[in-house]
Amino acid sequence: MGLLDKFRSKANPTNVWKVDAASVSQIDFDFSTHSLSGIKLGDSSPLLWKLGPPEDKTESRQGAFCYHTKGFRADVENGLITGFTLFWNQAMHRPFEHFQGVCRYRGQVLPLKAGCLEPEIIGFFGEPYWRDEDDDEVILFYEFKNVEWQIEISRREGLTTFVVLTPPSMADEQQRGAYKVTKPWPPPGS
Repeated sequence: MGLLDKFRSKANPTNVWKVDAASVSQIDFDFSTHSLSGIKLGDSSPLLWKLGPPEDKTESRQGAFCYHTKGFRADVENGLITGFTLFWNQAMHRPFEHFQGVCRYRGQVLPLKAGCLEPEIIGFFGEPYWRDEDDDEVILFYEFKNVEWQIEISRREGLTTFVVLTPPSMADEQQRGAYKVTKPWPPPGS
């Protein structure tokens, strides 16, 4: 710990979070409720203590609560959780390991894993609002009331990353323009 970390520790509440105090032994992500072990988007960031201390103090001070060995990150703005990122490709996302939890959707356990291909993802979740692709990857965008999923699928590696965030990036007209979205916003039924 550096000299500045000693002074910053008062501003970083995660310094008091202890591994043995974590109340969650099995990590799970429920896509129906957009929640990680019961912690939802929009919840207060101190609830993340249940997962144990984040593994990168510097990133935590910037609002990225990184759990490298468990394969996920929680993003925080103004004290509220605004995003979760689940990682499935260790080679592409070092130092993150592949996601160590169970994935659920509509009461069912999903066999999401590194290497899942686009047809499998669409089989689990249905057709996306938007699909973007380049030479290296496909990104599927699923839009809900004020939540967005971005599923990144490498052409060579399959499923690599699952991002769940609020507010949706597609709510921004410039973002839709950057992805050349031709569908109306907001999506019907969201």
